[in-house]
Amino acid sequence: MNYWAIAVWTGVFVIGMFLTYLVRKRREKEANIVNHVLKIVCDSLTIISGTLIASYFLKADEQQFGMILVLLSFIICLQIVFEVIGEPIRKYKITMAILLIFPLSGVFYGTLQFQNNVEAGENQKDTSGATNNYVSLVQNRDMSVREQEGNEIQLSKGDINFYGDFFSLKGKIDSDTYIYGENPSDNTPLFLTKADDQGYFSTAIPRNDVADLSRIDLYVNHISISADDTVYKDKATKPDSQLNIKEIDEKQALSSGSYTVGTDCKAGEYILLAKDTGQINWLNDSSNSKSFDNSLYVKLSENDVIEIQGAEMFPVTKHTAFVPNKVDNGMLKVGTDIESGRYQIKATNDYAIAKKYKDSISNKLEEDSVIDSQEVELKDNEYIYLMNTQLIKNNGGNEK
Repeated sequence: MNYWAIAVWTGVFVIGMFLTYLVRKRREKEANIVNHVLKIVCDSLTIISGTLIASYFLKADEQQFGMILVLLSFIICLQIVFEVIGEPIRKYKITMAILLIFPLSGVFYGTLQFQNNVEAGENQKDTSGATNNYVSLVQNRDMSVREQEGNEIQLSKGDINFYGDFFSLKGKIDSDTYIYGENPSDNTPLFLTKADDQGYFSTAIPRNDVADLSRIDLYVNHISISADDTVYKDKATKPDSQLNIKEIDEKQALSSGSYTVGTDCKAGEYILLAKDTGQINWLNDSSNSKSFDNSLYVKLSENDVIEIQGAEMFPVTKHTAFVPNKVDNGMLKVGTDIESGRYQIKATNDYAIAKKYKDSISNKLEEDSVIDSQEVELKDNEYIYLMNTQLIKNNGGNEK
């Protein structure tokens, strides 16, 4: 109902009230069937117009309006019944009773419209559930859900490489968009990662997870991500991109041994990866050594002489993750391996520790802070070292 309709019905309401007053006065002087019928009609117009105006201001929807029509018809029926009861002349009673056919028709029509609207709403819900079953499933579990569409993924072949036991996937998309990888043979999930506020994303996938695959299907559109990071996709959804496993290049790493920075490798940031426990020793100037589990970020300066034990070393490039998502031992880089934000800290063993670093490890004295609380705020480009400890993001995301 627009403003013109409101103005019209307001006019009908005012006129109906005025005519009701005039007819009542006239009926007091001359009570006949015409005056009786006119009073019923004027009263009905006043009731109908007032109800329509109230429905607009109460913002009644179609289903509610159908119910209002039913109630309105009942009110008019009662009005006519009272007039019939109060009329002393029998033939007038019969004539006025015939008028009940109109509000009773309104009851039938209003009930029918109400039922049709309800059925239409249910059919629409069923259709929506059939085409977007992941959305209805999530909503039934009372979880928040995010649906994605309209995103374009950008992948560069040079940014996707195998490194020993894993391969690193890197690309760009709209900021804060999720990228979901799936095994096309049985539709099992392989990974879920999220682009940062600049649109860069990266994840590391163990080689064993893709050992028997020829490709990986990547989805960014027409998928829904629930509050617990479970992914739901429509059966008709097609991959936005496909990775051919056989076309991914193999990159060599520096394995156990001694190296001179500037001669054997360039200065810069590196990551050390060990299957269990590894160690790096600086042999020049002030000797420094660092033992670690699984992963460690280091910064090498020109002319550093290092010794690597039980690990492999890879150069770190911007926005490239080398550590798989779920770890409870090793060093993680915030903004690359994990998102920035607030995390809960959960010990997985009697001996557990978490340390936060402002910079990667170098031949200089370490500047770390032991985290002794149950929560920690992590910012981009910070580092955190975990020993028998899990990080759980406070927004309900995956354990890291």
